Amino acid sequence: MYLRRPLEIRLAMMLACAFLAASSTSVSAATTHWVNDDARRYVPPGRSCNYAGYQTIQSAVDAAAPGDRINVCRGTYMEEVTIPPGKDNLLLRSVQVWAAVIKAPPVMLGDTKSIVRVNGARDVTILWFTITGPGGEPCDSLRYGVRVDDGGSADILANHITHIHDTPASECPNGIAVQVGRRAEATVGSARILGNLIDTYQRNGPTVSNDGSYAEVAYNRILGLGPTTLSPQNGAVVSGGATARIEHNIIARNIFTPPPDVPPGAVVSTGILLFQSGQVVVDQNTLSENDTGVGMFEPAAGSTTTHNDVSANNFDGIALAPASGQRVALNTIERNGGSGVLLDNAQGNDVDGNRIRRNGTEGGDITDGIRVTELSASNTIRNNRLKHNVTHDCHDDSVGPGTAGTANFWIDDRGETSQPPGLCTAEDRDDDDHDGDDDHDGGDDQDHGDHHQRGDSWDARYMLGARRSFNPCQ
Repeated sequence: MYLRRPLEIRLAMMLACAFLAASSTSVSAATTHWVNDDARRYVPPGRSCNYAGYQTIQSAVDAAAPGDRINVCRGTYMEEVTIPPGKDNLLLRSVQVWAAVIKAPPVMLGDTKSIVRVNGARDVTILWFTITGPGGEPCDSLRYGVRVDDGGSADILANHITHIHDTPASECPNGIAVQVGRRAEATVGSARILGNLIDTYQRNGPTVSNDGSYAEVAYNRILGLGPTTLSPQNGAVVSGGATARIEHNIIARNIFTPPPDVPPGAVVSTGILLFQSGQVVVDQNTLSENDTGVGMFEPAAGSTTTHNDVSANNFDGIALAPASGQRVALNTIERNGGSGVLLDNAQGNDVDGNRIRRNGTEGGDITDGIRVTELSASNTIRNNRLKHNVTHDCHDDSVGPGTAGTANFWIDDRGETSQPPGLCTAEDRDDDDHDGDDDHDGGDDQDHGDHHQRGDSWDARYMLGARRSFNPCQ
């Protein structure tokens, strides 16, 4: 599911080659600077890996003019790289995929403790690198793999960003793979974070923060530490008024094992977390083996969560708690340990056309296919197809003038069990699943689109989407 390493490298090459083809006319007249950590002699700007101009990446950045290209040869570069204002349109490129390694020094000297920082420069490209920790100390030794701030912007393409954590990995709140803007420091940034492998981070994967910050996060593999007792992790986070598009990612293994005195589910990791964000589009992602698939805490109205595969997470598939004005539609939500969709203190949301099956855990009426708490009202829940959920397919604890005496409106939902009765009705067998097999996992409702078609592997789907996104001829 998480893609084999040779495939990851082929995908990185495909994405990068398409990007370079699209941008070749803008860099043809620029100077190319060559960096090699073990060349025999250095004559700037260099002309190849054998005849390099610089021993460090930072020295090449310092010498570069706006629009220049920096080619970095195979090797390990233990340094902090900062791209300041006045270095717009730089292209930093490992000449081989993931062969140039930018590694955190044992002691980080920069004030943000970032391995790579785009500090006010615009339209910078960071391509094909391995960007890696760990930090050298037990707490707050390494804060960011890549950070974009002070109005800077960057394309972060086809890199491997890994081991962004302390030594050993700790419960300290640092260790974010990619940070774009930061509300706590009143700084903004923007980025396209595309086609990267992002793994083994201590706190979060891509994180977008502050009003005015924006990121497109697409076609990445974002993999947490797996079960950890240290602190909750999150795959992708949008917070503090930032906006984003999060699309076509595989996000997994963000799992927190709390201490014995904390009830299960009271503190969780999430695949995607929208925390007091601006408007966010969450579309066509796979979220699996996290605590919660998608968690929404007061995102801006008008955000959408559509066409995602949300399966085999420990707790809820998609949780709106609290949230207002959201659209949750056309998702496949299956085999999660909690409810498929939870609406807790949720107002005025649309939950429409989802396929919700085999969610929940036995042991009391605490999980359902769609579960609506008593504090939720004015939600429209329509055209969902539910089956084999524990405890009920459809459950609503609210009281009001809506369907079956609840405060919400359930319209044409199909399910086998309902509390109170009348929220959903059993589906006709002829219409069930469009495949004639009540217990067969394959065969989705036609409205879910081509990304859910039976037999479509994630490897093939990822490559198809990447080609569509990066084809320079389109």
